[in-house]
Amino acid sequence: MPQSPDPTISLQSVLLGDVVRALTFEPRDDSTRRAAMHAFCAAIEGILWMLQCDLLNLATQELSNSQRAILREKPHILRENGKVGRVPSKVNLRQRVQFSAAIVAALRPNCEIQFDAAGWRDLLATLDVRDRLGHPEKESDLDVTDAELEAARIGQIWFLDNIIAVVQTESRAVRENGSFTRSVRRTAPPASLRVSPRMSGTLASSSSTKAITPT
Repeated sequence: MPQSPDPTISLQSVLLGDVVRALTFEPRDDSTRRAAMHAFCAAIEGILWMLQCDLLNLATQELSNSQRAILREKPHILRENGKVGRVPSKVNLRQRVQFSAAIVAALRPNCEIQFDAAGWRDLLATLDVRDRLGHPEKESDLDVTDAELEAARIGQIWFLDNIIAVVQTESRAVRENGSFTRSVRRTAPPASLRVSPRMSGTLASSSSTKAITPT
């Protein structure tokens, strides 16, 4: 029987396809640059949520109650004494990316996730731009430069190639061997979701469709 399509890959393809199309918007002005940045950030957030779900499914016994609560984005946790506690504060998107990425790195210490690479810094900088656009205090806060779009492109490719690819490999091992890894000792990096190599390659080459030159 033919296999039914994986809904996570379909969703990811839609999100990354939106990014590719947004980078072709003409004319390149303030409005279209903002639209492209929103597409980048929507893709990151959607793929991150799928990552969080994957981590909950793959490593549920390795995670603490607090870690599971944060991944589920729930404010309440059940403590070991049976009492209900609260996650200290609302976790924003940047913190969720850092938290999920750290969990992946802790679960797979043998994988060399390049947190010292420019792509990781560009990813976090892109999430700062998202917050600026979502909570503007002055008109200039709505400006998005071509350099920021290029950083978003590099950051998203880093996210797919480093975090998502690690969990994709691990999820196959879980299906074959039935375990993810030992307990999580530290807190924080991202990854999950089976990523379509075709879409990752399309995103990587999308700047050739509409060259982005820093402003």
